[in-house]
Amino acid sequence: MTSSNSETTIRAMIEAQAGVQSSDADLTCDFEAFAKVVRTRRSVRAYMSEPIPDAVLDACFNLAMLAPTSHNLETWQFIDVR
Repeated sequence: MTSSNSETTIRAMIEAQAGVQSSDADLTCDFEAFAKVVRTRRSVRAYMSEPIPDAVLDACFNLAMLAPTSHNLETWQFIDVR
């Protein structure tokens, strides 16, 4: 499977979870929304005792797998410690 096919498959899985298709997805960039996210980003070192729902973790992991990797090696390793 090529990188492009792998990326397409992952995107399709995420879109299926979100209930959208590529043709329905808004692919335009809202610069102001992006700038706000960058400006208000912060590190969190105090955590709530409530568990994160599995659906939220799955969505986060799926999005993380879309991040670029060195030489497109995609050597993902996620460890769920509960």
